[in-house]
Amino acid sequence: MTGNTHRLTPSRLYVGAQHALYVGATTASRHRHHAVQISLALARPFRMRLEQDAWQEYRGVIIRPDTEHEFDSGGVAVANMFLDVESADYRVILQAQSAGAIEVGRSLDVPQELLQALRAFHAGESAMATAPELCIQIVEALLGRTLAHRKIDPRVSRVLEMIGKEPAEKIRVARLANAVALSPSRLAHLFAEQVGVPIRRYRLWRAIREAIRLCLGGASLTEAAHATGFSDSAHFSNSFRDLFGMTPSLLLSPQAAVEILLDAEVAEV
Repeated sequence: MTGNTHRLTPSRLYVGAQHALYVGATTASRHRHHAVQISLALARPFRMRLEQDAWQEYRGVIIRPDTEHEFDSGGVAVANMFLDVESADYRVILQAQSAGAIEVGRSLDVPQELLQALRAFHAGESAMATAPELCIQIVEALLGRTLAHRKIDPRVSRVLEMIGKEPAEKIRVARLANAVALSPSRLAHLFAEQVGVPIRRYRLWRAIREAIRLCLGGASLTEAAHATGFSDSAHFSNSFRDLFGMTPSLLLSPQAAVEILLDAEVAEV
């Protein structure tokens, strides 16, 4: 989320392969982003205005991608999860919406056990390593059922390894497919099915995570952008905002005091 952020306790940010989870008090002026946003109140309801509608109070809400909105948590913590618009989790949410099980843009009821887990996460009472599971729990709570998870195919694991070794390279799908003896179309299908996002989207998330890691290590936004395949810092910032709804400078400034998890490593800002 863009805007000014007030924190009574340090905020926490997890960035995964198709999710980002930001927990903290947030105020955001009118804006839009390409990510799917799921916001859950951890204490009292937050206020939000969608498109040109009036301000309303919510305990939970799903915001469609590219939907203009304003947000005010009133100085208390809110959990904001951002989903890639092409992710498998968003596809199942859309299916549930079509079936009438979920109303996007309408206030949602949030299970108490999930709220307790999110509060513990924000308070630092649970490890940052719990964040990936929390993201899954949020989607499952909305759907009212457990998601099916498959063991990663060794060929997909090999592709993930190759992408990880060359974060600044835009490796062609044909090259990846050849390395694991699959056709490009078969690899593309298998990868999206098992990882949850297409290869090109996964590569973008990976590049953004690596750029954040470099910034935390002392690199400038421009240096980190060039090292990870972005044309410049503006390209990196715009891609980050489109995915997560906030700018990297908001999180990476010395005043931010955000605890950040990238993959299995935790870093303090």
